[in-house]
Amino acid sequence: MIQLLALAPDDGWAFARSGERILLLRPPYGKRPHPSVGESVVARAVAVEGFAAEDRVFPDWPALFTFLEERFLAGRTALPAALAPESVGRILRHAPHSALEGLLERIERELLPDRQWDAAGELLVRFLTVDSPALAADGDLRSRAAALLVRCQRARSAAGEMRRLVAVVDAPLAAKRYGLERVAGRAEEIRRDGFFPAAA
Repeated sequence: MIQLLALAPDDGWAFARSGERILLLRPPYGKRPHPSVGESVVARAVAVEGFAAEDRVFPDWPALFTFLEERFLAGRTALPAALAPESVGRILRHAPHSALEGLLERIERELLPDRQWDAAGELLVRFLTVDSPALAADGDLRSRAAALLVRCQRARSAAGEMRRLVAVVDAPLAAKRYGLERVAGRAEEIRRDGFFPAAA
């Protein structure tokens, strides 16, 4: 049994007790390690940080994660126009050095481990192409961004290779008969268009 202790529906963070441990949960749930915290951290989160106190019990982790995802998605608001993708370049252009450094740290600590390669890649490409005084003053930030972009592309490629290997394991006879590339290509078409693409 898992007890939900506190929840911040705006950002999806929550505290849950499992046995003797209290864990801090952040989206995406189940895809990252959840650190243990003390009861004083939960008390502070409710008293100071705006968490809502909860007292719900769930039979297992998937049930809790489903509940949290539903609450998180219901609590989300649309991005303001200032944060739309078209505005990212303008924001990066005027951001101070510390904000740009923080962005790279967040990409490295959150987006890449969470396999959000498209978002990380898009941010890094914009980062490398923007004309910013903060970036002009510190060439190390551009070098770090370039290294992260290479790492992102390698991780994406490795995931593609893993999908191909999974296709062989899941459909060894098809891979043997039609070839790995055709099976992987067809799997990608189905993933993109569905099983029954619209008639031409």
